[in-house]
Amino acid sequence: MIYKSLCIFSQNVQKNKNLTSIILETEKNTSDIIFIQEPPRYLIKYIPSPHNCDGEPIYDHPSHPEWFTLARPANNQDDIP
Repeated sequence: MIYKSLCIFSQNVQKNKNLTSIILETEKNTSDIIFIQEPPRYLIKYIPSPHNCDGEPIYDHPSHPEWFTLARPANNQDDIP
């Protein structure tokens, strides 16, 4: 695909899940790349763990079917990408 122009949208969402979802939806037809600063991260569920009787938490970010996420994976719970 050849682009004559490239539209980039950048926004600090201050960990706001609703704002992130709105941006992903409204920018799907006008932007080619979206940079989200301070994306929200929320607990999805706990998975069984041999090290923790309560289980290991799994976190994720809001997503949208029109976009895919590129982010550095977290090394631990305190290492937020």
